[in-house]
Amino acid sequence: MKTAAYEIAEQFSWDPPDWVVIPAGGGGLLAGLYFGWRELFEAGLIRRVPRLAAIQSASCDPIYQAWAAGASDIPGVRPVSTAAEGIAVASPVRGKTILEAIRATSGVVRTVEDDAIWETLALLGRRGVYVEPTAAAASAAIRSLFAEGTIAREERVVVILTGNGLKATDKIVAHLGAAASSTVPA
Repeated sequence: MKTAAYEIAEQFSWDPPDWVVIPAGGGGLLAGLYFGWRELFEAGLIRRVPRLAAIQSASCDPIYQAWAAGASDIPGVRPVSTAAEGIAVASPVRGKTILEAIRATSGVVRTVEDDAIWETLALLGRRGVYVEPTAAAASAAIRSLFAEGTIAREERVVVILTGNGLKATDKIVAHLGAAASSTVPA
């Protein structure tokens, strides 16, 4: 997963973005990005490591809970169903590494509600980007990160869209069908 940091760094001509926003469940991608950015920095190829924003579903947010509590590891939570099932990991195995990566980069953890995930998935779709709900979670957090001032307007941001919508088409169609039937008058 750390090669994603190398690819982003190269595409940014070795001047990394200010932020990388990532949907986070088990933490593999987040940890890999952190290790990649750190290696590039230690090798002198980049001048700083981007801040990492880990995004979780509000329905399953053990990383957020541990980060907010200042914990050194991530205790498990009771799993709850969410649109973003790819990040609904009740007990991330890389807990210490996840928290280290967020804190070492002065990053943040945020949660998003399923309604915001579905709204963002539709917005991305209208722009020609077909992603699964898990990938839409990271994009769903952007609006609030800007609104609260965590990310400044002039900062450069990369949002990782982790999965194509084709692998969740059945779930997306079911959601759209349920949404349509709830708006049809009886």
